[in-house]
Order: sequence, then structure tokens, then C-alpha cells
Amino acid sequence: MNKTKILNLFGTNKIISIIILIIVIVVIVLTVRQYTGANTDRICSRAVSSESQCSNGSWSGWTIVSQGADSTTESRTYTGTRGIHRTIQFRTSIHNYSCSIGGGNVTLISEVAVCQVIETIETRVTTSGEAGGAGGSGSEVGTDELEPVTITTTTSESTSPTTKTVTESVVLRTIEADFMCSLNKEDWKDCREEIKVAKRSTPIYLKSFVEDATSWTWFIENNNKEPLTDGQSIGTLQNPNSETTRMNLKYGAGNKFVKEVTLNVKGKDRFGLSGSGSVTETLNITVVDVKYIEI
Repeated sequence: MNKTKILNLFGTNKIISIIILIIVIVVIVLTVRQYTGANTDRICSRAVSSESQCSNGSWSGWTIVSQGADSTTESRTYTGTRGIHRTIQFRTSIHNYSCSIGGGNVTLISEVAVCQVIETIETRVTTSGEAGGAGGSGSEVGTDELEPVTITTTTSESTSPTTKTVTESVVLRTIEADFMCSLNKEDWKDCREEIKVAKRSTPIYLKSFVEDATSWTWFIENNNKEPLTDGQSIGTLQNPNSETTRMNLKYGAGNKFVKEVTLNVKGKDRFGLSGSGSVTETLNITVVDVKYIEI
């Protein structure tokens, strides 16, 4: 078809020409969109630290392995899983040439193997005759005393050579923050349990229990202003940027108080990447004024 015929075609049948032109434009637009849309992002993979401990399992009950005249051996087995190789995959911009990792959801692909930890306890009782020595009078010595008991504990671990692939969606850079409460810095308990203080001047200690944490920030959320009314309290924190802090409270009238405490931590998440986390606990405090009466 020469140039003259093409011009005649457009001149004699404009409607058909317009339709053809529209179809050509639509095809071009769809092709360009499909090409550019497929290249706006990329899938990146990154190997992360594997789990070193046998976890996500449970212990069996104690069973007697052997029993003799002076000894008993018992054992129990923990069966769980251990991550051998772990890889995270995530979608990122095509311009992220180094596949740097941000936060948010990623896909965790783990090669998981079954593992077991066997704990064995041997209890051995030393008889009076054994404790008496070589003099031969051991059977007559210490008959009224408790016989000494020796307890030996051993553990052994094993991991199956067979693995399976587990895929799950996880959140990066999130640390599960947690802390506990104590009145003496030795006996720590869940802060959601009732806290009974003997005096209104008794401090409450707070301790973070987050592995691989590098910084801590404590806040008293509902710190009321004076004058204090019934059930209100106001307080201060010693060392609010340390793993353990001391909370000193001044109480208003009454003996039942509620205090919210927030802990923000920074450190490493479960994949060894820098992360952060936060938790707020509500402390239910009962003040018991102990009075001593001289007799």
C-alpha cells in the first residue's frame, strides 16, 4: 500500500482509523506499564544467625533408669527444635542495590531439625559403714545421724541430621521487652502480681530481663501532681537509663495504689539486627503499715 492509498484510507473511513489508533495506544500503554511495574522492586535474601539452643519444646516426666541398694538414677528428656540455617527474604526498591534491611514484615525461611536434651540425676546414699572408714567401727558410728546424700546431674544434647523447611512471616527489629519487680533486688516476680510494701517509704526495684539489650529508658506514666488525693501517688526513678532502677513513691490517702511503668529498650532482635521494643506494666500496690508493739 503506497502513501496515497494510506491517505485515502484515513480520509474515507475516519472512524475505523480512530479506532485502530486507540487500540495501538492502549497496547503501548499496557506494555510500558507491565514492564515498569515488574521492575519497581526486587526480592532480597539475607542469611541471619541461627538458633544455638534447643527450644520450642517441652520436658517429659522423670523416669527411673536404674535403681540399686544405695543409688537411684532418673532421667527426663526435652524434645524441641533447633534452627540450622535461617534466611530472610524481603521485597525492596529496585534502587536498593545493596539489599539493606529495614524494618517491617519479612519472610523467614528456616532449616529446622529435631533436637533433644537428656538430663540425668543420680542420687547416691553413703551408708554409715562407708562413712566409718577403715577402722571397722563404721557400723557403730553415726547411727542417729542423717546419711549423706550425693546428687550428680549430667546433661547431653543431640540433633537429628534430618531437617525440614519452615516458612513464616516475622517482624524485623522488634524486641520483646519485659521487666520484673522486687522489694529486695533478689526475689523478682511478675509486676502484674500484687505488690505489698510494709511501709510508705519502701522502694520498689524494677529490672529489665531482655537479652542483648544495650540501652534502657524507664518512665512513670501516671505520675500525679501534688496535692495527692485518695489512691494517687507520685514518684521518682533512680538511674532511669540502666538495666535496674529504683522507684520511690510518695502516697496519698488510702492503701491501694495503681502505677503504670514503661520500659523502652534498644539492642539486638532475634536475628542479631539492631532493634527496639517497649512494654508498659500496671503495678497494683498495697501499702501495709507495720507497727511494732513493745511487750
